[in-house]
Amino acid sequence: MNTITYEGKQYEIPPKTIEVLKAEDACNAFHATHEEAYRAKFDYLKTVLTDEQLESMLGSVDIEQVDLMEVLYIVNLIDEEYSRRTNEQAMKKARTLMNDKAIKSLIDASNAVSKVTAKKWLIYA
Repeated sequence: MNTITYEGKQYEIPPKTIEVLKAEDACNAFHATHEEAYRAKFDYLKTVLTDEQLESMLGSVDIEQVDLMEVLYIVNLIDEEYSRRTNEQAMKKARTLMNDKAIKSLIDASNAVSKVTAKKWLIYA
């Protein structure tokens, strides 16, 4: 289940389907004016969110009545949620890789100390 939290309330969003992807592509496409860009973002929200959710979050389902910066903020929340699991997977891989490198570094350092210690024993012998 995908959820976003906006102003302390949780809202469920649908899975990322082809319909959502098409709306996202339109949202992220080049637009000649800022107005066109924000209208595309708002259309994306209307694809992902219900009218009740939009009303609760923005106070209206009419783009002429809403704070466009809140529209942008909510779009970003949705994008972050859709990417969350993939990002978590990448972070897990990165942590594993870092741990592997850290362990290898410790082993290399330990081997170096052992070699130095062994050479000292040869000098004193």
